[in-house]
Amino acid sequence: MKIYVLNYQLAQRFEFNEPTIVIRISDPGCTKADGNNASQKLQPSEFPVLEFCYEFEDIDLTVYEGDEEVYTRLSQRPIMTPEIAKKMVDDFGGVLAASNTPFNTLAVHCNAGISRSVATAFALTRKFGIVPEWQGRRTIGLMKAKADKFDEYIGNRWVYRKILEA
Repeated sequence: MKIYVLNYQLAQRFEFNEPTIVIRISDPGCTKADGNNASQKLQPSEFPVLEFCYEFEDIDLTVYEGDEEVYTRLSQRPIMTPEIAKKMVDDFGGVLAASNTPFNTLAVHCNAGISRSVATAFALTRKFGIVPEWQGRRTIGLMKAKADKFDEYIGNRWVYRKILEA
């Protein structure tokens, strides 16, 4: 499956040239005026484009697992939850299982396109046994920049873990 990891600005300009599943991640409470939310329109396409939108902050609780006070405080924020992860897995898996349209492309974007979206792309491809074909100069550049730690770099580890556990 072709995988694009994008930030919001690139997602807004992305041209869909084949059936694509788009996972849009935004910060809770963002408005259209912020310019960084999933309600911003994508480019029109002659091909089927399925959009799934989720809201959660880019907080990686795995970093704070040894600090009970910080961990507890941050866990009260709107972060990736088991419920959001299950919905994401069910949405993505449902399209793969039930669609008559061959969706061979996944585009994932969040604000910066380096933490939540990377973790989501890695976790979904691993969970569903998909071999990712990283696409786009930005995505490939990001992966090459992390090449020395490619197996370690999965973006937000909390998001990655919750998706795999769903």
